[in-house]
Amino acid sequence: MQKAFQSRTQLFAKIEALLFGALIFSLTAYSQGSTYLIKAGKHPAKVLPDTVQFQYPDFQKGMLVLPMGEKSPVILLNYNLLYATIQLINENGDTLALDESANIVEYVRIESDLYFRDHKEGYCLIVSKEGPIKVVVRFKLNIVRLFLQNEDVYFRKDYDYFFLAQKNKLFKPTKTSLHKLYPEHKKAIQIFISENNVNFGNESDLTTLISYCNSLTSGTNPTE
Repeated sequence: MQKAFQSRTQLFAKIEALLFGALIFSLTAYSQGSTYLIKAGKHPAKVLPDTVQFQYPDFQKGMLVLPMGEKSPVILLNYNLLYATIQLINENGDTLALDESANIVEYVRIESDLYFRDHKEGYCLIVSKEGPIKVVVRFKLNIVRLFLQNEDVYFRKDYDYFFLAQKNKLFKPTKTSLHKLYPEHKKAIQIFISENNVNFGNESDLTTLISYCNSLTSGTNPTE
């Protein structure tokens, strides 16, 4: 028992050694609908409300999953949309962010939510659970308007959907991607898309579409 506890402690220490502290600023922001104005000379890190900057209102219980399947102890986690990274609270109560250059995390579980980490696109929340192909969404705060004269900027919460396929490859949700993922069912999929007027930017439409596409493969992986 003591040996197992020491192993978990060593793992946590290994992960924490690859973390860096989150930036802290004292600034001011103004909200205009779904966008947030950051005044010139201000940094958005503490300007933006936590309800906008973070995916969850509070840090939630979760764990980090390494590429070889090794898991961290249960820790308090949240997803920061501004930095597009996972942050945690360590045993000393400090807020830390994962060092993305270390590439030590493949999945992150926060309560019942599971995130897949792609080296290019970042952390993507898995929104469809069943089947060989899944729908995932990436949330991020992006600059949507820049005033060059006074350097004021607007931030907005954006989201991008992807198909998560075999070997953890991401594909943009398009008809071309579906033809590549399900090459033997192009005609059936095209009919389904037309009859249901599928919106490739709508989460409900995408999950329904992928559920149908997965059913065509009879439980086999179309990318094999």
